[in-house]
Amino acid sequence: MKLTFIVILYLLLFLLSAVTVESGSNYTVPSSKVSELIRLHFLSSSSSAEDSLNGSPIHSAEMLRHFYKTRDFQSAWSANAQSFEQARILLNLIEGVQSHGLIPEYYHIDKIKSLIKDSRDAFDTSGLTAQQFAELDILFTDAFLTLGCHFSGGCLAPLIAEAEWHANQDAININAVLETALSENTIQKSLYQLLPLQEGYEKLRKGLQRYRTIHASGGWPKIRNSTILMRGDRTEQIVNLRDRLIASGDMKYNNKENATVFDQEIKNAVIRFQERNGLNPDGIVGPLTIEALNIPVETRIRQIELNLERMRWTSRDTGHRYIMVNIAGFKLDVIENGNKTMSMDVIVGKPYWHTPVLSETMTYIVLNPSWIIPESIAAEEILPKIRENPDYLTMRNIKVMTNWSQDATEINSRMVKWFEIDEDNFHYKLIQQPGTSNPLGNIKFIFPNKYNVYLHDTPGKGLFSRNIRSFSHGCIRIEKPLELAEYLLKENPGWTRNKILSVINKGKAQTVYLPKPIRIHLLYLTAWVDEEDMIQFRNDIYRRDERLYMALLNRPARLTNASKLTFTLH
Repeated sequence: MKLTFIVILYLLLFLLSAVTVESGSNYTVPSSKVSELIRLHFLSSSSSAEDSLNGSPIHSAEMLRHFYKTRDFQSAWSANAQSFEQARILLNLIEGVQSHGLIPEYYHIDKIKSLIKDSRDAFDTSGLTAQQFAELDILFTDAFLTLGCHFSGGCLAPLIAEAEWHANQDAININAVLETALSENTIQKSLYQLLPLQEGYEKLRKGLQRYRTIHASGGWPKIRNSTILMRGDRTEQIVNLRDRLIASGDMKYNNKENATVFDQEIKNAVIRFQERNGLNPDGIVGPLTIEALNIPVETRIRQIELNLERMRWTSRDTGHRYIMVNIAGFKLDVIENGNKTMSMDVIVGKPYWHTPVLSETMTYIVLNPSWIIPESIAAEEILPKIRENPDYLTMRNIKVMTNWSQDATEINSRMVKWFEIDEDNFHYKLIQQPGTSNPLGNIKFIFPNKYNVYLHDTPGKGLFSRNIRSFSHGCIRIEKPLELAEYLLKENPGWTRNKILSVINKGKAQTVYLPKPIRIHLLYLTAWVDEEDMIQFRNDIYRRDERLYMALLNRPARLTNASKLTFTLH
């Protein structure tokens, strides 16, 4: 019986597909025939078969079925002139997705164009059969749903490419967005509204276009890595240096006859280049600066594309007041109503102690904090020091608790036979009391999260002078803790700068809740555009760019839920 039903369905499919749909000027109205073919596709397809359509991969099979079922399998793009016009607009948008670092082939552009390749103009569907109209309808719908998800949540699920990325993503019903866009003829507007709202995304997208223009013009020359160049030098090398700095926009074109002289103008351009590449801005062209100058423009283009993807992973609305830490940029910024009100350097996790990417809410600070030493650090780093010096714990004002339970008691550290303890049987809890030797300094800033990371002061101020500042165990050391605390407590008149200092000087721990909690976003960006419209590049300290690039080369993830973005690998 089931076999007979399937045979009848396919016979009907054959008969309908053989019918040529009469065409108007640039559109047709085959809604009943096309809709029946769409219905037959979903009724006769297995779940695995729905992952492709005549060889073209379907990325949103589950969302697609839900979309058509909700509308009783009525065609979405071939009902009338307006819907055909919206399909034409969508096709134009797909052709332009490279400006976002995306690949048009993800959205069926070749298959769609093959179905209308014999048309008299760019979107004339005359001569198509009902079956071809049904295929076009499904392909356009999958293209919109996929592109909508990519605009609002990224081409890949963050956890597929970067395991420690837990920044919040918005849950958006892309099916509902499409239904509204079709009914109101707002395909372009609806898709653009799914893009990140931050000004930085659009700035970086424009930066991508600038670097592609540089590439189209031949890129930039390489600098021979032989000698150090500085102001006053005269060499033919400087001609190449000038051309390189002009190509990237760090120096304006000039017609000086003395092109081989390293003058003040070149030094200023070198400083500008160094500043936006995270180098020591001394104006001297040494090995590190030459290495950065010689990175090909193609590599920089790829770097920009990867960071546009990362920006799409984040929440579209970061809030009107928030703290943003760029891990790869070693920088913390406080943003209020789109303006940067405070900025400072930070120290982040070592390459093997990654600071995670996340979005949380900061709710309180602790003055004169104790440091509960993580078990791994206690066993791997503190234990060897205790063995070397029995007074180490006393000198560092570190208490030893019997275990990690709530009813644990303090014991005399000299009563422990430390040479009989190793990483496997280290069950003691170590707590370093407030003081000058405490690595948390005088203030820590708490935003509860599963990684137990936080911002904190540090007695080791000297490390802030380094260009590469990845020295911590995952938490973030900040350059100006007192200034940040004062800002966060400014709406509580009882907590002035002097009051904060007074409590710190007493040396006793005190928790202070913020009058207004503030969102904090820990991100990892190796390329962005700053407030002066300068494209900034940083080293990929956690070696994530290459992994993300390879994942994007594979194919986009399959979308499996219509109301919340969920991804699985094909």
